[in-house]
Amino acid sequence: MTTPSPAAFVRPLIIDPAGKRFLLLSACPSGAAGVTWTIPVVPVRTCESFARAATNYLQQQTGLPWPQIAPVIGRFPAGPGRQRPEYVVLAPLPSPAWPKYLPERAGRWWTTAQLRAARDVVEPAILPDFIDGYWDGWLPDGEISLE
Repeated sequence: MTTPSPAAFVRPLIIDPAGKRFLLLSACPSGAAGVTWTIPVVPVRTCESFARAATNYLQQQTGLPWPQIAPVIGRFPAGPGRQRPEYVVLAPLPSPAWPKYLPERAGRWWTTAQLRAARDVVEPAILPDFIDGYWDGWLPDGEISLE
């Protein structure tokens, strides 16, 4: 029996509002300079919300008790190079103490300034601008296009 194709994909990003930083995964296990930094891509099943898929993933991978999803949601529509829509959701940590409990394999904490200064590749490339818009409060709640 084959697994059904996902209806969409969600990309949950753990953020630390107190430190204005976010957790990215390295495409290279060593975390060396010049690597690509990214966020996970989680399939969303038919009849499942992207928020539920993100919450389930975050609980399984990090042990966060009941991750909340911020009201700002980035959306990449389906199109050339992307067969299904993708949603970038922000999951604020429940308290400033949580970063020290995340496993080492979880990735690296970044600010947008650090990421830009490192000149490492980030995927999706618009992520630093999306995060700055969230921190600075100029993004409206709801879905916004990240094209």
